[in-house]
This record gives sequence, C-alpha cells and structure tokens, in this order.
Amino acid sequence: MAWREITDVPQEELKKFFGPWARKVWLDLVPAELAHNERREEYRRQFAEKFKATIDEQLPSFMDRRAELPILHVYDGDFMPLLGEARELYMMGYFYSCVITCAVSAEKIARAMFRDHLHVKWPPHDLTDKEMKHLNRLEAHHVANFLVEIEALGKPSCKAFQDLLEVRNQYAHGLGQPSKDAALNAYSLLQKFLDGTVSVAPGGRWHV
Repeated sequence: MAWREITDVPQEELKKFFGPWARKVWLDLVPAELAHNERREEYRRQFAEKFKATIDEQLPSFMDRRAELPILHVYDGDFMPLLGEARELYMMGYFYSCVITCAVSAEKIARAMFRDHLHVKWPPHDLTDKEMKHLNRLEAHHVANFLVEIEALGKPSCKAFQDLLEVRNQYAHGLGQPSKDAALNAYSLLQKFLDGTVSVAPGGRWHV
C-alpha cells in the first residue's frame, strides 16, 4: 500500500495548533492515478517498476515464509482456493488476513462435511441448496459438535477447529495483532484440522 502522508508536522505540533483531537491524515491516491491520471500509461509503467523492485527485494522473505508451511496433501474440493489463499497470504506477509482465511477454510470444510452427512428421510433425498441455506445459519461450533457426535470428526480435530474459530473471532472484530507468530499458529491449527478431515496423509512432516 503506497500511503502518502499529507503533512510531516509532528503530532505534538498538530495538537499545539489544532487542539488535542488533531490527527495526521493519510491518503492513497494510487487507484485514481492508475485509472484516471492524464499520464496514466507512464504512471503505470513507473508503478510497475517500483512494485517489481519491492517484490524482488522481499523475495527471499517470501521464500523463507513459504518454507515454514507444512506440505499440503489433501483431497480435492471447493475449499482448495481458500487453502491456497491462506498460504499465499502467509507467504506475502499479510498475517492478519491469513488468520481469518485459515479459519474460513476450515469452516468451509466443516460445513461441507455437515451437508454430506445429512439425508432427508421422506421423500428420500440429499439436501438441496435451497434447503441447506437454512441449516447454514447454524453456528460453526454447533456444526463441529454435531460432527463429533456422529463420529465424523475426531475430538482433537474439533478442538483445533474450535480454537481456530476463537482466534478468528478476535481478528474479525479487530482485536488481533498482525503478527507472524499469530498467523503461523492459525495455520498450525488449520493443519491439525486438515489432518483429521481432508488430508491424504495425516501427520505429515512440516519440512521436506
């Protein structure tokens, strides 16, 4: 994010002139400059060069963080884009978003398992999307407890899922901190949940 600080006046000076509630102002003009600037093409070229230089500079860190993640070996499903996104977010250093995406990935898998274990007795049929949307209102922890009761989900996997949901709630309400340790902890909980659900080889090593 290319933030531009409107003023370089220190915070104490701002308070002196404008009162105790004075605040610095930040502005991101990049979207407008990329889309509407009269020198749009030239600006885009310059932006691309700077962005590429930033990526090149941080590339070693990206690779180091990717190496810290466990090997992913899971059965295919519509949750795959989310799992991939969680890994990309960690690698790129977007730790806050990574925590939330880890939890959303696990919840998507849990709700898919929930649906797979439901069947309407009469007339006999699996639930339709229209019918299922009412059950999707159930809280995720209720879904997990149901799966445990019918022995579709082990208690250790359920515990990891519940812990991940609790972390997600903190971050979703703006109470978490964007730290690498928090993101790696969230991914560790996600991996424990995957090992009990969609992993092809549960308990895989963390490194090659």
